[in-house]
Parts: sequence; C-alpha cells; structure tokens
Amino acid sequence: MESEATQTSNPTDRKPYLSLIVPVYNDAGTLDTLVETLAQALGSVEQPSEIIIIDDGSKDGTADKLASLAEKYPTLVGIILTKNFGQHSALSAGLDYSRGEWIVFTDSDEAFHGDRLQLMMSKIEGDVMIVNGKLITRNQGLWRRFTSFLAELLLTRTLKGTLPTYLYTILLIHRRAVDVVRKMPERRRNIHGMFAWTGFPLVTVELERVSEFKRRSHYRYHQLLRMFLELITAFAYSPLFFPARVAYWLGFSAAIAACILLAAGELISDSLVGKSAAILNMLLFSLTFGFLGVIGAYIARINSQTRLRPLYLVLKVFGQNAPDGPQP
Repeated sequence: MESEATQTSNPTDRKPYLSLIVPVYNDAGTLDTLVETLAQALGSVEQPSEIIIIDDGSKDGTADKLASLAEKYPTLVGIILTKNFGQHSALSAGLDYSRGEWIVFTDSDEAFHGDRLQLMMSKIEGDVMIVNGKLITRNQGLWRRFTSFLAELLLTRTLKGTLPTYLYTILLIHRRAVDVVRKMPERRRNIHGMFAWTGFPLVTVELERVSEFKRRSHYRYHQLLRMFLELITAFAYSPLFFPARVAYWLGFSAAIAACILLAAGELISDSLVGKSAAILNMLLFSLTFGFLGVIGAYIARINSQTRLRPLYLVLKVFGQNAPDGPQP
C-alpha cells in the first residue's frame, strides 16, 4: 500500500502538463543556476511539469554537468546531440521529446522565474494557442538595442502578409500548434517563424528582461545577420522580385546616363567621360553580383531541402523520467 501511495503522489509519474525547453551550448559554468531557476519556476505550476535541456554539441563539459543535475532533479530530461546542429535544430529535438500539453521556449542566458511563467499562463484564454513573450528591457548597449530595433522593423516590413506577427525568443505554445510544426518537412528551420506562419490565435505579453548569468551572448553580429537572412529567405519571396524592379530602374537610368555622357563628350574631355562610364560599370557590376547572391541564398535552401538529412542526431537521453524516444 505504501508503494502504491508513493507512486500515485509522485507528479513525475503522470504525463506532464508543461514542458520547458532550453537549448544550451558551452554553458557548464551557468548550468547549475539555470536548472535551479527553471525548477523553481515550475514549482509555481500545480500540474506535473518537465524541464528539457538540449546540449547542442558543447565542448566544455556541459553534458557531464547535465547528467549530474538529472540525478538531482527528477523533472529534468537531458538530450545530448552528437554535434552542434544549431539552435533551431536543438529546439526541434526538444519538441520531439516533449510530452506536455503546453510547451515553453526560453534562452539559456535568460532568468525564467515563476512570476514570468504565471504571467504568460494567465494569458491562456479562449482560443489562444501561442503566448508571445516580448522583452521590453534589454541589458544591452545602445548599438545592440538599435540593431535589434532595426532588424525587427525590417522583418516586419519584409514579412508583412507572410507572417501574421513577429515572434520573440520566449514562447508558450499549445500542443496542437507544436504537432503542426513537427510535421512540417523543412530542413533549414526557423522555429519561431514556423509557429508564426501557422496563424494560430496568439497574444503578446511584455516581459522585463532579468538576466542572472554574467556572460556574453553566444551570437555575434555576423551570426545574427545570418539568422536574419535565413528568416527572410524562409518566409518571403520579395527579395527575389526586388532585383528585377531595380533592374528596370537601372536600365532606364543607364539609358539616360548614356545620352548625357554622349552629349557631354562634345563639351568635356574624353578622359572624364571614360572615368564616369567606368564608375557606372563598376556600380552595375556590383549590383549584379549582389542580386546573384540573393538568388543563391534561395538556391541553397532548395539544395538543403533535397538532401533530406535528419535535423539532428541524438547521442543519448537521460533523466529519472526521460521519455523512451521522440513522441509520435
């Protein structure tokens, strides 16, 4: 009778109501604080919950640290990938292994406290499937804030009509939306954009950023720029049409410039006219290769899609209540 009572009262023996997914990379130094903070946040949820941490090919002992923490926290599930597949592939692994009715995304460098979770869960009403957490206070420099604002503005303008809204890093998502995204066959993924594309009812809530981890972000500007371009090429076709529009105007302008240069040849020296023509040719040459680069970005996506390689490879999964494998 005692064992039966113990089994019944253990919340981890039941299917989780909430799955909290966090990808990590070289975070051995802050993993203790991260897991403790996440466990305290889930303590405010009365229903059974789980923490899923995906080690995306770390080189600093993160996997060993995660294994030791899994022995201490019964709700913790650790997933170790064979190499660094990227943030969105790691998030895809977390989705595949998650069992909760609601799923939360957050970053490893963001302190996710219980009050933040409660605020997001309080927005679940009616047909709401996605709660979009927007960070309103950023502990970043002026230049970083400006570039973030500019990137968001460009994404909103470029993806207008394609994505209903811009999704931020912290999300609370219903299982129905998760199952839809899991079935999408895309190989080069932007998970947040894919959830936005579904068009499920969502609500945006403002969250004040609170970071307890004194380290710089893993992402440098060139990596953020690459992610920005990936999102554009994944959900917008306007960059493909933009070169054609520019070509029309350049052709018209070049015709006018040719007439001006031809007429000017009668008034000024031939050397000056030749230099002007050379500058114009260099401009057209640079624009041509720039437009070819845009087309190449889309062709690269087609190439990746036709390879049909797996999104990720799992080395091992551990935890006191870890799933046997990906969910059906």
